[in-house]
Amino acid sequence: MEHLPISKQAMRKDSTAVPLLCQRDYDYGPFLDYPTRSGMLPALSAGDITPGRLPYLQHEKVHAMPKHEVEPLLQTWLFFGLIYELLGPNFRPQDFARFSKDVDEQHKSLTTSSLVHVLDQWVAQVQSETMKSLPSYDHIAECLRLTFAVLGAIPSDFDPVMRLSLASLGEILTFSANKAFAIDFARENKCPLNWGRHIDAAYWRPRFLEAGWCISQIARMLVPGDNYLQTLHFLASLNQPGSDGTHQFCDEQRCLVNHTNVSSYQTRHTRQDCKCEELLVDSDSVFDILKTGSFPLLRLKESQNLDEISIDVVSSDGASQYVALSHVWADGLGNARRNALPRCQLSFLKSLTTKLNTAAGQPVADLLFWCDTLCCPVQSKEAKDLALSRMRRTYEMASYVLVLDSSLRLYSTESFDHEELCSRVLTCGWMSRLWTLQEGVLARVGQRLWFQFEDKAVNSRVLEQNALRSMNSSVSRRGIASYTFSGIFSFGLFFQKGPNNLGVGIRAIDDALQGRAVSVEFDEPLVIGTLLGLDVSKIIDGPEESRIHRMWSLMPSAARGIPSDILFRVCPRLKESGFRWAPATMLNRSPRNMLLETTYGDAGRGLPTPNGLLVRLPGFRIIIASQRKGLPPNPWNIIDPRSQDLISLRGEDGSWYILSRALPIENDSFLSDKTLRALLRDGINLEKPDLWITHAWQFLDDKGMRQSNLGLIVSLVKEQQNTKYARSELHVTIGLQSRFGQELREMAYQLVRHLSDNLPARQLAEFDQDEVNSAAPAWRSAFQALEFEMHSIARSQEVQETLAKANYGSQEDSTNFLDQLIASIYAGEYGCLTERVSEEQQWCID
Repeated sequence: MEHLPISKQAMRKDSTAVPLLCQRDYDYGPFLDYPTRSGMLPALSAGDITPGRLPYLQHEKVHAMPKHEVEPLLQTWLFFGLIYELLGPNFRPQDFARFSKDVDEQHKSLTTSSLVHVLDQWVAQVQSETMKSLPSYDHIAECLRLTFAVLGAIPSDFDPVMRLSLASLGEILTFSANKAFAIDFARENKCPLNWGRHIDAAYWRPRFLEAGWCISQIARMLVPGDNYLQTLHFLASLNQPGSDGTHQFCDEQRCLVNHTNVSSYQTRHTRQDCKCEELLVDSDSVFDILKTGSFPLLRLKESQNLDEISIDVVSSDGASQYVALSHVWADGLGNARRNALPRCQLSFLKSLTTKLNTAAGQPVADLLFWCDTLCCPVQSKEAKDLALSRMRRTYEMASYVLVLDSSLRLYSTESFDHEELCSRVLTCGWMSRLWTLQEGVLARVGQRLWFQFEDKAVNSRVLEQNALRSMNSSVSRRGIASYTFSGIFSFGLFFQKGPNNLGVGIRAIDDALQGRAVSVEFDEPLVIGTLLGLDVSKIIDGPEESRIHRMWSLMPSAARGIPSDILFRVCPRLKESGFRWAPATMLNRSPRNMLLETTYGDAGRGLPTPNGLLVRLPGFRIIIASQRKGLPPNPWNIIDPRSQDLISLRGEDGSWYILSRALPIENDSFLSDKTLRALLRDGINLEKPDLWITHAWQFLDDKGMRQSNLGLIVSLVKEQQNTKYARSELHVTIGLQSRFGQELREMAYQLVRHLSDNLPARQLAEFDQDEVNSAAPAWRSAFQALEFEMHSIARSQEVQETLAKANYGSQEDSTNFLDQLIASIYAGEYGCLTERVSEEQQWCID
């Protein structure tokens, strides 16, 4: 798979070998009809891609082909056939076959060493209109959509390397077609883009681990559909430099290698054998400047003798030109005990700022610098709070912000191409820290952000422009170039000015914070407050442990306010009354939270109150159906213990829903450690059931319905002045059943009503609980009669005809499933939704 990009510094330069298994040559006929011509698959068309209805998938269920047959067939069709469909007469199959021989036998493998060149030529021919028999863009897109659908249906034991070869071919052909026909990716694209969904994370994970990646980085990279295959292949070859820490304490939420322990922190010298003394900044002078409303800057006076280096502390005056340093404390440039740094480090910093001054093209005669280690007092809390409140101004007003990361300084810019240069930035330790996000975002305004490499500093604008050029050049680099461009460009999404720009909201903050960590947990609200434009001084003013409460209280003043769907975010929650709705941290993410859609406009915003968050949301009252009298709990033993967090619900209009716990208990015990069924069962013990489900969106009809809806089970506390006051109980997902699922469940429900009037059911109702518990012969006989009656109804001619019309799966499977549904509904193993309220309903949820 030579067409997939790799790093110049990759540990292994050899590409993954793909076996050539084709047992027949492609017949050069139309791509879409090949399965029929091959005589091995049913006719397929791109119009048959409806999930669950793909003919290939249905065919495989009944006539599953063995692996040794399906792999050669799909390689012939989806590799050679797809390339031929694009290139036509220019296709040379011999260009994609490699033969090698050892002592024992000859080996055959695929090669794509010429693919990029051939596709670049094809793109040029299409653009210049010199290609004869040109396939239309719509036809190419249809072929690619069909390929995408078939890849999604192939068996799980399919060779993962071959699967990658087919999926990555589809991806590069998508890039080629869109480039050749000048298609706007955002508005006009008709080709599949998320080919990465077809390659399981199990394929990538060991490759990333071998390259030294942290599991938190791997988790972010392997979110299904988030990254192109070109990106994943390139980054998996990008070996990560070693650090003083290890990743043994990291988790999938964040990397902790750069986490610092204040009590044991050690400042470092530029060399291990250096013994120079620290140079101490006068903290009283720093405090005096902060009290004036300004912030301190430093003028370093160099000397050939380290012992003679000195620092003057000066006040910024609005016109001062200076470099603000942005660094990771784990690299050794911090000091937890006093405002001091070794003299060797100060000399090194002076040399870097001098070089930057020259590289920027407009040298400043007296370029000052700012460093948090020296300019943020550590002894006085009052002085430190003042420095923190000035942090935004400090980075906003800097002439340059220079990023110092030890891993970046290992590499010379001359040894990298621009994709690797950007990738090193996006995967370095500086990108894993919370404070550096704020510093980078503020510096990105005005293109003042620079990254220091071994030989020189590079401006973020240069990185961004190079990535953009790469996106528009060869199709073999578009995926990784898109990743690097969006990563660098993302710093510019904050603080943009414009008449139609409302500013960033919680969703943008949520995305930006992921994978970042902070050594002092109480600093998180300060960074979020700065990014949202809140008054950070009000967040600072008070006990550190309640900063997060003050941040949420100020949130309505942010440009987009508090989105009501913050209620559906699964994460640790504040425990204080009135704040239980609020996330205790935004540095916690699960795949489920990616469904959050921040709503725009006043209707989708929440308002903090002493009793909770005031919102407008739709909802239902929910109860567990009553169990049939005379039946013991779960008499048919049909409920799998694993389904304790899954239940069907029936609405008053006959619609059926599926309700599930948002995440397993081990991943979400933030609100409740009960199973879903246990929580609902507790509700029926109350005189008046008080459980409700609020959800993010209204349900639509069959054609436009949302398959998944974020939900929250709440318990009603009181209702006053048309407002329901409720307490959060459990995060759930709720969605309408499929059309067939609804029909089957409603049929079972109506059959149970009929069954309940029959003689066996009436006989069961006459037994008391002692007789039921002892399984008396008379009760057992009545129960067996009920089962016989149930089976008879499920197999009646009328019911069988209804099942046949559904045309879904085999009739025997549907009948057996209907038996189970009837039994579960009869036993009351389902829920009922009542008292539906519209999206105008006002709630106050804590």
